[in-house]
Amino acid sequence: MGWLAGSSQEQPEHPAPAPEPTATFDPPNDDVKREMLRMEIAAIEARTEAERSALEAELGIAARAAVPHVDLDREAVLSEDTTDDGTGQPG
Repeated sequence: MGWLAGSSQEQPEHPAPAPEPTATFDPPNDDVKREMLRMEIAAIEARTEAERSALEAELGIAARAAVPHVDLDREAVLSEDTTDDGTGQPG
């Protein structure tokens, strides 16, 4: 019944030592480092863009509630004559 709980009657007095790790890891080469940095920058850009969008949404809602919308005709504003005498020279 002890085998169900994980114990056994035949346990060695001195268990064998764990083998020494033989694998070593070299630092990543320049291409891998460059890719890791590119991915980190992309993640930062994505997080910043998400935060910017959230802030714009918050501020946009608040700004729309505080300031009435004014619809300006861009072409009319750009084509207004700013001269006084019609000669093309500022007045």
